[in-house]
Amino acid sequence: MFQKITLITLIIAFVSCQKKETVEKDKIKIADWLIGNWENTTPDGVLSENWQKLNDSTFSASSYFIKGKDTLHFETIVLAQLGETLTYKATVKGQQ
Repeated sequence: MFQKITLITLIIAFVSCQKKETVEKDKIKIADWLIGNWENTTPDGVLSENWQKLNDSTFSASSYFIKGKDTLHFETIVLAQLGETLTYKATVKGQQ
């Protein structure tokens, strides 16, 4: 009887861990539509972003705004899932 209870407990623990891991990674999947190149042209210039998937929990991008031949703004972006939280970190060129 003790062996059956131990076996059932281990199976429940194993299944619970698997479901939690899947649920945690599902939040970043909402942003899959970002992957690729995006461009928005206005009279003020062109805003471009290039998104790529680094792994199951992290996306990265480079974003820049060009007016004529001048790059007015450049930043790198990291969208990551840490546990059950999505984080967005943008770093402007020249920023530490």
